[in-house]
Amino acid sequence: MLIKEEYNTDDLFEHAVEAAESAGIVKSGELVVISAGVPLGVAGMTNLIKVHVVGHILLRGTGLVSKKASASLCVGKDAKEIQENFKSGEIVVVKKTDNSIIAQLKQAAGIVVETDDPNCHAAVVGYSLDIPVIIGATHATDILKNGAIVTIDGEKGTISCNS
Repeated sequence: MLIKEEYNTDDLFEHAVEAAESAGIVKSGELVVISAGVPLGVAGMTNLIKVHVVGHILLRGTGLVSKKASASLCVGKDAKEIQENFKSGEIVVVKKTDNSIIAQLKQAAGIVVETDDPNCHAAVVGYSLDIPVIIGATHATDILKNGAIVTIDGEKGTISCNS
């Protein structure tokens, strides 16, 4: 496969992976190993190897309810922050859910929680509302940002940025 010449490794890796994905060689979420030579364009300089995740995955957890949702995030450290900041249609990101935010969860596009119990409140709510849930998303409330538009995949357990 031939791609446009690039002049820095970041652009080279990004375009090579995008070309492979467009050609159907790899799929989003898969791991690929890339080798290159630095400086670029010098023959016989293969001195760099990188393991790369295809796509723009921000975080992984365990997916429940095999559906996808794309929406902006409402991130809160606790239920109070969700109650104060949630807008209908957002994906709720919180350490754990409870009945104090059930009204918000009923209007949510999806749920992401840090707790990893498959029988947790978020799991039960997600199954009953038939919306995607990601559990065990370690440090989600630190990594993910309010208002970011993402896709959560309840089958793969991924949270990826929309680009």
